[in-house]
Amino acid sequence: MTTEAACSIVIVAYHSAALLPACLAAIPKACPVIVVDNASPDASAEVALAARPSARVIRAARDLGFGPGANLGFADPVFAEALAARSGIGHNGRLENFYGAGVFLCSDAAAHVTGQILAVDGGFTAK
Repeated sequence: MTTEAACSIVIVAYHSAALLPACLAAIPKACPVIVVDNASPDASAEVALAARPSARVIRAARDLGFGPGANLGFADPVFAEALAARSGIGHNGRLENFYGAGVFLCSDAAAHVTGQILAVDGGFTAK
């Protein structure tokens, strides 16, 4: 049996102190958690740390909104390392890793490719 984390979680929070304890308690202990606090006016960051001391809390200087806040969490080295450890090839992909699939799908060679899923995921689906 493996003790490897089955997930990595990024939570984007704003004024969420009342919700974070239950949210964080529902996540398996083996899963790395990053909480991005979007400059909450309440004690969201402190509550997150109290509820899950192992969580990485990133305090944004201003309210970035959900998308940019999530991107800030995904870019964190802790998240990137956890994600790479679970990939089939041991490292995270880069944008250029997707070019070949795009070129193929736009070419005549893919003229009869329909209804398929082309997983360019570094082996996640194969693991």
